[in-house]
Amino acid sequence: MIKLQIEGSNKKISQLLLELEQRPSIEVIDLQNREDVNEVTLQLIHSPEKRQKIVKLMTKDGQELHIPLLDTIQARFENIHFISGFSIDIFS
Repeated sequence: MIKLQIEGSNKKISQLLLELEQRPSIEVIDLQNREDVNEVTLQLIHSPEKRQKIVKLMTKDGQELHIPLLDTIQARFENIHFISGFSIDIFS
């Protein structure tokens, strides 16, 4: 659990809280707002995503290839699926 104290204008604090609540890796569990001094104290749980993802590809003969990639980025353009990432082989 992480405890944060934020000070600033109401508009900036509201924007930050809205952005935090939209992130799937952050769960806000307690929020205390002090209107008189533009101050917010919140407690949250941060569960970051793993950097490594496993990409699974099917060959024409039905075998499955597993490729571990770091910092994976996925995108679709029309009917094409693009996958980008880093692969490190410590034995090469």
